Amino acid sequence: MRRYERRRVVLWGLLLVWSWLGYEPCPAAHPTRFALNENSCFWMVAIEPGQTVSFSRRLEGGTRYRLFVMSDSHTTELDVAVADPLGAVIAQSSDAPRETLLRFTPPATGTYTLRLTVKKAQGATRCAVLLLPEQGDWKGAHFHWNDALKQIQRLLTMLEEQGQRVAFVAEGVCMVGGFVSAGRAVEFGHWQVGSGTFIWAAVGDSRVRSLQLTLRRDERDAVKGGGRGKPLALCAATTDGLYTPRVSLQDADGEAFVIVAILKVSENEANRPAPQCAARNP
Repeated sequence: MRRYERRRVVLWGLLLVWSWLGYEPCPAAHPTRFALNENSCFWMVAIEPGQTVSFSRRLEGGTRYRLFVMSDSHTTELDVAVADPLGAVIAQSSDAPRETLLRFTPPATGTYTLRLTVKKAQGATRCAVLLLPEQGDWKGAHFHWNDALKQIQRLLTMLEEQGQRVAFVAEGVCMVGGFVSAGRAVEFGHWQVGSGTFIWAAVGDSRVRSLQLTLRRDERDAVKGGGRGKPLALCAATTDGLYTPRVSLQDADGEAFVIVAILKVSENEANRPAPQCAARNP
């Protein structure tokens, strides 16, 4: 199997993992706009047929980008577009299959809008997006993204083995990822969370030896997880509010690809003790 095909298998596994665990397709996704920082280059979002979600992110002018989009098996047709700060579309792929690649070069540096529309699908679905510049070692960047995805898979297996029945959140963004430099704290957007018991997880690729996850709720530090020698940080949260996950690498080789995921604990497991803020080896 070619390397590219192996990476597709990893992402497909994550898109379908809630089906493996016995969960139904997700309900409607809200809200429909998300602002990403410059470190964010990967995200997974819940979306329903006919709905458009928009992501705004600063891009460098004159840099060639690859925008790779993949949805789960419920989707049969997508529209993908990139618009400049004035709203003019600079790249578009209409009536695309559920797996598509869009290459484009922003004419100037600024905040661009990436629009994703599910035109045809069998009920609500999830879509994953990876945005990488075609400069430097972009193939290596793709490899480290895939490496971090494997850690997410291992985390889900670990939680299942421990009897924690979880699923990706069914509304809005459920995963965000990007490169983090050692010794620097990076925030991955703002997520509105409703009632329920949630497990927040931060994982890195194999270059990470320890990291820390800090959850800020309504602009205040809420909980922390992680420690030296632990490449995976877990935090439990049960209070609704606006959360901002912040990740810092305490020990890594230069930089690493980090993914933050939010998992909702099954209502059947609501009475079980929620995992404490901790870091574990997957």
